[in-house]
Amino acid sequence: MNLTELTAGNLLTKQSMRNPNKEAVVFLGQRFTYEQLNKRVNALAHALIERGLNKGDKVSILFGNSTQFIESYFAVVKSGGVAVTLNSRNSAKEICQNIKSSDSKMLIYSDAFLETVNEIRNISPSVKKYILLGEARNKGDELPDEVIKSYSSDEPNIEVKETDDCEILFTGGTTGVSKGVVRTHHNVIWSGMLSAHDLRFNDDTRVLVTAPLFHVAAFDDLLVGAITAGAFMSIMPAFDPVKCLENIKNEQLNYAFFVPLMFRVLTSIPNVKDYLGSMRIWGSAAAPMPTDLHHKILAMFPDITLYEVFGQTENPWITVVFSHNSVDKAASCGKAATHNIVKIFDENGKEMLTGEIGEIVVQGPATMKEYYKNQSETEKTLKDGWLHTGDVGKLDDDGYLYIVDRKKDMIISGGENVYAVEVENVLIKHPKIQEAAVIGLPDPLWGEIVTAVLVLKPDASATEEEIIQYAKENLTHYKCPKSIKFTDSLPKSTLMKVLKQELKKKYSTT
Repeated sequence: MNLTELTAGNLLTKQSMRNPNKEAVVFLGQRFTYEQLNKRVNALAHALIERGLNKGDKVSILFGNSTQFIESYFAVVKSGGVAVTLNSRNSAKEICQNIKSSDSKMLIYSDAFLETVNEIRNISPSVKKYILLGEARNKGDELPDEVIKSYSSDEPNIEVKETDDCEILFTGGTTGVSKGVVRTHHNVIWSGMLSAHDLRFNDDTRVLVTAPLFHVAAFDDLLVGAITAGAFMSIMPAFDPVKCLENIKNEQLNYAFFVPLMFRVLTSIPNVKDYLGSMRIWGSAAAPMPTDLHHKILAMFPDITLYEVFGQTENPWITVVFSHNSVDKAASCGKAATHNIVKIFDENGKEMLTGEIGEIVVQGPATMKEYYKNQSETEKTLKDGWLHTGDVGKLDDDGYLYIVDRKKDMIISGGENVYAVEVENVLIKHPKIQEAAVIGLPDPLWGEIVTAVLVLKPDASATEEEIIQYAKENLTHYKCPKSIKFTDSLPKSTLMKVLKQELKKKYSTT
């Protein structure tokens, strides 16, 4: 193997050489140093190669957050394979679709997904080999830990280049059909290096990982970034606010990442500060942070640095902003991250002036290679070296980016552009509203009407007229919702993004 190549496998190998006895990860009490983790990965890689994994093969990985996920991913990419990280919270039908569309020849999974995999076996002919990492289940595809340990822990003798495909990640599907994003080793390594650099990760960084590892924000940014710096990672199966705080205190963690909804939950816990003596920096991404929540966090935790990232599966590290330089930029998602260029284009691909609203585009080394076997969508998204994000925004005089809305979420009502996020930010300030999602529904007169779907706070009650009147007092008339829908909960993706397509389907038929 050539250790000069910037590959994901080499990243772990080099860290095991640099810091062999440094603790790398803990999960449910099981702890591994970097050397131990790398040896386990190598042994699994040899086992997979013996079971038919060839360079370039697509290998689907189906686990919850765990060290098994990490070991499987690195074993696949060290073997020259392409890791297809599956959303473990999807249905068997959705998972099978991702397996088929990625041409996966092998599926590695844990015993927690036995029932799901049994369904997949009957509808996924592309998979030639199933590998269960766990105890024997009489299926003939088990690979228990004691068997893996019998394999060599030497590095696999497979030539992998940084330009080779490394992973296929599926978009969240918040605006429609999920697409397979192909990322090379070069892309993955740069994601990790950029996050490690911008967040000042080092040997003393102790990272809490609660976000799902199949998502680019958790794996490529957090985990690869942590390994880049030789940091320590505490992996949790899922976000549980109380267990999360206990973990921070017990492991003396100093870095954490949450989505805005998680922050709302944490900041509502009465004694939250008692657990955060070690915490020095935490981040937010996946959804715009409401300005009221931003100010609340800064007021409650003045000694903790807050940062926000704007990114997507196609490029997970586009902009970043820190609380110490954003007191008057609370509505911004920051400046272009290191080695990125961010601009605003109009519909004809022409760069727009400062303050003008248009599509956010980016150039940078972490930008995806393509959508897998989807040339038409690739050509729509990658144009002349620019990634067209599908998000609408503007830049200020200081180069700070402000996201106005998703391009596909923009509502055109009576010929006027209405940005859903702007309306949501007003509604969420109402004392009775806990969550708000604004969508456009078809209307024969207006084209679309602004519709707000609301979750009220516990024990609160409100009428449609009351909410519309509040909106009229705080918004220009054409931006005000003409219809209010009350619901107990909003449909969300695994990273807590509201699935507006589901809301549109539900309410356009009612």
